[in-house]
Order: sequence, then structure tokens, then C-alpha cells
Amino acid sequence: MHVCELNDHYIIAPRGCVNGIRGKAGGVCDNKGETVPGSVRFLNNYKVVLTEQIAQPCPAVYMGNLWNHYGHFLMETLSRFWIFLDDNSAVIPPNAVFVFTPVYCKGPSDVIMTIIAYIRARLGVQDNVVFRFMRPGEQQRFSTVYLPDRLDRCIFATMLRATCEQRRLRAPGSASVCIDDLSGESFDLHHQLFTCISPSVTPNGPELLYMSRQGFARDPGSDIESAMQSLGFTIFSPQLDAFVNNLIVYGGVKVLVGGEGSGMHNSAFCPSSTTVIVLTNDARTPSSAQCYFDCIAKRRHIAEVSLSLGTSGVVERIKYHMEKKQVSVMSVAASDDGSAS
Repeated sequence: MHVCELNDHYIIAPRGCVNGIRGKAGGVCDNKGETVPGSVRFLNNYKVVLTEQIAQPCPAVYMGNLWNHYGHFLMETLSRFWIFLDDNSAVIPPNAVFVFTPVYCKGPSDVIMTIIAYIRARLGVQDNVVFRFMRPGEQQRFSTVYLPDRLDRCIFATMLRATCEQRRLRAPGSASVCIDDLSGESFDLHHQLFTCISPSVTPNGPELLYMSRQGFARDPGSDIESAMQSLGFTIFSPQLDAFVNNLIVYGGVKVLVGGEGSGMHNSAFCPSSTTVIVLTNDARTPSSAQCYFDCIAKRRHIAEVSLSLGTSGVVERIKYHMEKKQVSVMSVAASDDGSAS
């Protein structure tokens, strides 16, 4: 992975939402307003009108967009945190500030700030290292901006691949690199990053875990949840517990099942041997779902089971994967109409 050094550049935050339309994401641009490839979401570079720039006396490291949405936080906000692993930060001057831009006109929530404080401590980030959170519409000029590569860019590139004629991306400050060549190193750094974040305690949780999405979009439904409980799965709602407690629960899981959504990104904190089963809706599952979960789940075995099979079909597929994992299966009966008995 690379850290690009950019002289006399700007970090810009989205101006906000107008009439319900979301503003563009933040990024880094030059003195002509041209955004730097790799600094903005989905690699869709655009031009910025520079106004009222605030000149800063120190260098900066652009850490990307700060998401309050938990799944995007794990995938995107943490995407540049590899810079704090081992000696990667040696290229960064000690007086540099680490700058984040807001998403959807909102600053960091209390929950996200608590998680960031925990992650800083786990990664050994010193107290004198400054994290700066910009305000919507703010533009700051720095003599030097350091731009670490994004670990997640191979995933976003995969999402765009169907509509792009080129399969190659230009990394800031480097020659064109093949996406497939990036993925191996990205996987390894993801693994290292999430291993460092995970608490160094003996796992104390269930081996079979069903991640409930009750009250959220894409909830597979109460019938599926009841069937999972009959199979011996512990029903778990991660949003009801503290972040650190969640990580302890995931530490001993052998089989994790759940519907699509950001909660399943917690699979990153399961052991590498964990089988992750994602319950999908065929009508809306993106073709890049496998790549997305592969990256954050550290190359472990990922299975997708379609909810169109009905409760009984879903149960049979999950039992099949459990038997492959040599995990005991409790008896469960389910009818084709989706009700469990």
C-alpha cells in the first residue's frame, strides 16, 4: 500500500444537503479544484469551487469520510487506519494532523467517538496525535497532504467493474495497478487491522450465532429467527450491546448467520475459521456482495442462502453448511409456508 505526498493541496468537506439531495463526499483537491484520484468515494472525481480556504500551518493526513453508519464506518472510515500498524506511519511527520470529513452534513456521533477512542487505544495511537473532524462546507489548505491508499478501493472497483471498460485504477502517486494485484495486500492488512482491534481476551460467546435485524430493513423475519433458535443458534442483537462486548461475543463463533446489512460486517471480528452465512434477497443482492464480505471477513468461507427458498429451504441449506463445518445440528421442523413448528 502507498502513501502519496501532495504539496499545496486542500482538504474539502461536502457543503451539505440541499432540498434533500445529498452533497458530494469529501476529498483532496489541488489549487485548481481538481480532486485527487483515490481521495473521494467510488473514485468518481469531480471539480470543486474553492472559496474561503483556511490555511493550516501543519501537514495533514487525509483519513477519508467519517461515517456514523456502523457498516460504512467499519468498511470505509477504517480503510486508511492501516497507517497506524507497525512502522507504516514512519513517513508521516510528527506534527501532522489526521483529518476526517463528515458524511451527510453530520459530525461524529457519540457512539462512533467512543469506538474511535477504543480503536486508538488498541492501535497504540499516542494521545498527542490529533484527529481533526471538519465541518460541512469547510475547506482547509495544507502545505503538504499525505494520502494513504484505501483498503476498500478494490471492493468499490469491483462494484463499478460492470460499467467500466477499464479494469485498472490509478493509485495516487504511482503507476496504474491492477485491482486483482491490490486485493491480496488489502486482505492481509484488513486481517491485521481487525486482529489488532479485537480485544486480547479469551472469547466468551456462543459457537452458533444468529445476528438479528428486527426493526431494521432487510430483516429475514421472525420465522427464520425462530428456526435458527431451534437449530441451537443464539439470537444476538449487536445494536443493543457495547462495541467491545460485541467483539468478545464474536470471538468464539464457528457459524454466523444473518441477513444482509451492516451488522454482518461484524464477521470481521470472528475467527478466520468461522463460516459466515448471509441470507440474501435475490431481487436486490448486488453481484459484488461476495467480494464485499470476502474483504471484510478476511477470506473466510462465505455462503449466500436465498430467502426465496422459504424457511424450510433456508434451514436445510444452513444445516448443510453446519454439517460441513462438523457442528452438531439440533432437530427442527419447518413447513413450506414459512412457519416453524
